[in-house]
Amino acid sequence: MPRAWFLQRPWLFALLVGLLAAGAAGLVSAHGGDSGEIHACVNQAATPRGQVIIYAAPGLPSSDPNSVCGTRGTPLDWGQGGGAGPIGPSGPQGVAGPSGPGGAAGATGATGVPGDTGPTGMTGPTGAMGATGASGPSGPNATMIGGAMSVGTTFGAGGTSGTQYGGLFDAMAYASETDARSTMAVAGTVSNLRVRFNNAPGTGQSFAVAVRKNQSVAGAITCSVTGTNLTCSQISSTLTFAADDRISVKVEWPSGTSAATAMHWTVQFTPS
Repeated sequence: MPRAWFLQRPWLFALLVGLLAAGAAGLVSAHGGDSGEIHACVNQAATPRGQVIIYAAPGLPSSDPNSVCGTRGTPLDWGQGGGAGPIGPSGPQGVAGPSGPGGAAGATGATGVPGDTGPTGMTGPTGAMGATGASGPSGPNATMIGGAMSVGTTFGAGGTSGTQYGGLFDAMAYASETDARSTMAVAGTVSNLRVRFNNAPGTGQSFAVAVRKNQSVAGAITCSVTGTNLTCSQISSTLTFAADDRISVKVEWPSGTSAATAMHWTVQFTPS
């Protein structure tokens, strides 16, 4: 081996010297035998005191970690790596990785207790008015007409039979139908006769009422109040009038009828 190469590696020279010294001393100071550590002997002699001789290390040819130091040496072992240093500062956060696939939906939890009802919100603006609906069919064009009269105040009083007449919107009772009749202003149809007396005619007695046109019996609308009744009506008969026709109401009562009573009558008039 060239001398220059050997002189450039003093640690190797020290190692070889240590090995020779260890062998000469009988190798009596033992090591742990860990092949992963560096094993050395510290010289205890006066010259050179404290010299460290490495005789076994990982990768060193002919190393024997189970060898012992000489009588003047003290074994010294250390690991290849130093102790753990302090934790360095955290590096910057890496880019977030892609989201993993969604897991299966868990079971639905129990329904919670309903919370308190919140305050009522403000009333919203009034909406636009909707379109006007279609007009319904026209109702019947009809008017109620009639009159009143006091029956028996002059004629037939005192228990005798009698006949009296009345006109439209007139409270008088007339002995002459010519005096009582009213003139129709427009043409139309009279129907639905309704009559009411303040007093009943009495048991076995009756009041006969007829609405007449032009003082004629023909087509007259009639009804009778009998016994203890006060009213009568006729809703199935009609009587047609032309303009300027005359309308009147005739009331008859038999003998034995009680004294005077008021009578009210109405009919429905539908213009033609």
